[in-house]
Amino acid sequence: MRVTEEGKFNYGIGITGTKEFYTDGKAKNYKFTSSDESVIKIDSNGNFTAIAEGTAEIRVALKDDEEKFYSEEITVVRDKIKDSNIYFSNLSDRYQYKAKAIKPNTVIYYTPDNTQMVKGTDYKISYSNNVEMGVASITIEGLGRFKGKVTKTFHIVPTTVKNLEIKTQSESSITLQWSKNAENITAYKVYMFDYSKGVWEYFGKTKETKLEVTGLSSGTIYKFKVRAYKNVDGIQYFGGFTPYLKATTKPVTAKITSITSENGKAVLKWKKISNASGYKIYMSTSENGKYERIRTLSDINTVKYSKSLEKGKTYYFKMRAYKTVNGEDVFGAYSDVVKITIK
Repeated sequence: MRVTEEGKFNYGIGITGTKEFYTDGKAKNYKFTSSDESVIKIDSNGNFTAIAEGTAEIRVALKDDEEKFYSEEITVVRDKIKDSNIYFSNLSDRYQYKAKAIKPNTVIYYTPDNTQMVKGTDYKISYSNNVEMGVASITIEGLGRFKGKVTKTFHIVPTTVKNLEIKTQSESSITLQWSKNAENITAYKVYMFDYSKGVWEYFGKTKETKLEVTGLSSGTIYKFKVRAYKNVDGIQYFGGFTPYLKATTKPVTAKITSITSENGKAVLKWKKISNASGYKIYMSTSENGKYERIRTLSDINTVKYSKSLEKGKTYYFKMRAYKTVNGEDVFGAYSDVVKITIK
């Protein structure tokens, strides 16, 4: 039997040395003993409990004739716990750094009989290296019914980077920025999604909280994410990724190729800008005056616009391309200002 198990001594079956059969079931007529109470304890009613590993003989005898007895030898064992028969429920492989001891709230099972083990009764628990980033461990040591030790490891990693956003954009680059981690990390790594391959690829690292991603195409949408890491004994421990950020480079600068006056109208023409979502056209009655947007064109294949205006007056025009991302417009630079006197 196992340590902590209990039983009832069956003393109504006959007594060694006689054929006499006792069936009165009255414990007061019998005497119960254990040859080693440090292994098995038995009370006056025949109830016994396994206390520790070992072997003991339990005996029942007639109180008025102890030569008439029945005995059994019982070996008490403890179940040995090991990696193959212990399951740590809810134990994650990774926990974020907290600047204090991390003690995972795990439920432990002995799998051969699916017993949920009780802390303080079936096992005691200890931790090591569970404050700083790196490899930490949790160890349980069997108590009572169980013996042996089992150790599991988990990793303490940097916290997830927060507040990833766009700092600046140009036609060929995007500068990202994010909040500084409170803990002491080694650096941050930036990743960019490769649409052609359908995978995230590493772009670069920095100890700062910003990074300029260069070599990009104009008016193109990109996706980025960032994570922190800590070097411990030559191994990099990574925090979680930020949610990805969708960003776009600016469209190239618009160029008005011609402006003419035709039948009381100003007619503008320009060069098509690939990767733009459209164009916005602005007009003023003086070169350095206030320009008002007079038209938004959402078809990038449109390269001409005309507007009826008052004859004899001079008007000034400029335009810019835009790219819409997440419902917001990213603008290219303004074109040079052109003017026309309406005829």
